[in-house]
Amino acid sequence: MPSPNASGRAIIIGASLAGLAAARVLLDHFDEVVLLDRDRLPEGADFRIGVPQGRQYHVLLKGGELLYESLFPGLSQSLVARGAPTLHWGTDVRWHHTGGWKRQHPRGVTTFSCSRPLLESEVRARVRSDARVRILDRTTVRALVCDPTRGRALGVRIERRPDEGPPSNDVLEGALIVDASGRESKAPAWLAALGASTPEEVHVDASMGYASRLYRPPAARPAWKGLILHPTPPDRRQGSIFPNESGLWHVTLSGYAGDHPPTDEEGFLRFAASLDAPDLHEALRDATPLSPIHGYRRTENRLRRYDRLRRPLEGFIVLGDAVCALNPIYGHGMSTAAMAATVLASELRRHARGPLAPGFAKSFYAQQGKALQIPWMAATVADAPYTQMSVGGFTRFVHRFALGYSARLARLSVHDTAAFEALLHVGHLLRAPSSLFHPFIVLRALGLLGRPPQLEKAPVEA
Repeated sequence: MPSPNASGRAIIIGASLAGLAAARVLLDHFDEVVLLDRDRLPEGADFRIGVPQGRQYHVLLKGGELLYESLFPGLSQSLVARGAPTLHWGTDVRWHHTGGWKRQHPRGVTTFSCSRPLLESEVRARVRSDARVRILDRTTVRALVCDPTRGRALGVRIERRPDEGPPSNDVLEGALIVDASGRESKAPAWLAALGASTPEEVHVDASMGYASRLYRPPAARPAWKGLILHPTPPDRRQGSIFPNESGLWHVTLSGYAGDHPPTDEEGFLRFAASLDAPDLHEALRDATPLSPIHGYRRTENRLRRYDRLRRPLEGFIVLGDAVCALNPIYGHGMSTAAMAATVLASELRRHARGPLAPGFAKSFYAQQGKALQIPWMAATVADAPYTQMSVGGFTRFVHRFALGYSARLARLSVHDTAAFEALLHVGHLLRAPSSLFHPFIVLRALGLLGRPPQLEKAPVEA
């Protein structure tokens, strides 16, 4: 077995953002890091089959941006150099929410607005530049290889698809195997095949569907850089326009509870015209469509409770969307990938023998579980008005209170600076949700201090 510090091989299944962020962390502790991916990985900022949601607009939340910058210093500067525009969420984004337009707030959050392929290509290039990294694309992991007497993973059984000739099968050994393969993770099946413990799963599904398209903006651009039309429950339809690094508009329409936007020309525009405010539809009148309309439907929230395993398999950990896959509309996925890598870095530093230490997997899962509580709660509570179930294990009373309070707070944020900033910072993973219960904000939201928020539409009760 390799020594605990900077020796041996780590294997990562999945070379998307979660796997790339994990690779950066593992390079501080291993002589070699091998990334395996089923796709043929592009050299530049191109879409790939293994990331079907890549054609939908991705928001890199401010909290996630700061984590990526800590892992890859200078990343933000590189994105700007490659054309990524900046967005100030207090002044650049026109946002219709709960029946009104939010006021401009100069103390808002500033983020980048770039495509998922651009961000992924920049991170991938930085990982690839390290000579200790080996990337094997067009490679599928078929199973884990385990030492049953020690209850420890020793490697993976892989199938490689060369450009010519039949696929080849082999076993790749490593001191640590990391599953970062996303929503399609086969880890539960692999663990079951070995007779190891498998995680329970929690699902919260608002049955949302997307449709996205690229447009060339009109010569006379609006005053805003980004536009969001958010529904007030029980309304289910929303839309957004954000710029990308090519100067194009990324237009995304979405609908909850099975009310999905069509992917044909006429249906797409008709859906846009049905939103709460006419601004998005009007903006498209003089814009030029440049791409097909791409739909996406895999939006359910799913949490695999690896943190509750009594005896997880040592030498093997799961992170990213393979553990916690959230509704992409809220932009948590890329940020939670960086959160998991940060947890992994902390755990590797904390354990003297690193992943070789007994109990390392259990400790990692416990800390990752704590870190995921905030984005999980944020996404599932936001989806709750469109589901027929309580979320988070709450009683029905608490669930109904949370829905009612969230609706009042959202309405208050339209005209109240403190409420807007609180919601914005929680939404960008900069503050804990507990900050939304500051006494001043609670009193304002409940109408006990100042002008009460007027709810134009009542929240849907589960």
